[in-house]
Amino acid sequence: MAEIRVSVPDEVDRYLESVVRGGMFGNKAEILRSAVMQFMNAVGPISRGFDTENIFSPEGRLYQIEYAREASNNGSTAVGVVCEDGVMLVAVNPANDRLLVNVEKFQRISQNVVLCSSGLVIDGAMLADELRRCKFKDIDEILTIVRRFFWQHVINKNLRPLGVQVLVGCHFDRPRLFVVDVSGAVLEVKGWTIGKKGAEMNEELSKKYKAMKIRDAEKFALGLLGRPDNYYIEKVVRK
Repeated sequence: MAEIRVSVPDEVDRYLESVVRGGMFGNKAEILRSAVMQFMNAVGPISRGFDTENIFSPEGRLYQIEYAREASNNGSTAVGVVCEDGVMLVAVNPANDRLLVNVEKFQRISQNVVLCSSGLVIDGAMLADELRRCKFKDIDEILTIVRRFFWQHVINKNLRPLGVQVLVGCHFDRPRLFVVDVSGAVLEVKGWTIGKKGAEMNEELSKKYKAMKIRDAEKFALGLLGRPDNYYIEKVVRK
């Protein structure tokens, strides 16, 4: 254990001696250790570095992952719906600007695979670039690449966690939709909303979801999004 020597004014030293004589502590070093621990508990995890690196805090939390998730939740809203004949993806135009075409909300990887991101869209674009460089035969291979890409940004100290959530819509043998968390965790869903108010919209989506054709899904998705003036649409159908 490292040794620390501290100089204190005479009146402080006399007070510490009186505390020791009172029996609360065995010596003045114990008083100092107790004071330091109370200070660190008061200032929280930031002073201990738990929010600057991807390491567990004593409570078992990864603060950098939580911050990345907040970044993804602040992105413009998007919804994906699995239909009988494909997957419908609808995203709100973040700037509500008719001049903007896509803002990289959607990334088409192949004829039957499309990504939709919320949060730092450049992170979603980087993921799309990674997928385009790789060869894949089916959705299982795609998800393996996605998990590995996210995981590398979690464990590599020279990188930061990706501040983006992603919807992966695909149609190989059947229409399927997956949501990817900033941690790299992947869930298969029938419908899902990411971005602002995503949690409350998912509750509504869970209540209203039903089997439908892709021609009806646009109206359904726009109803969930509050019928925005400007939005983007991508459809994933079997080619």
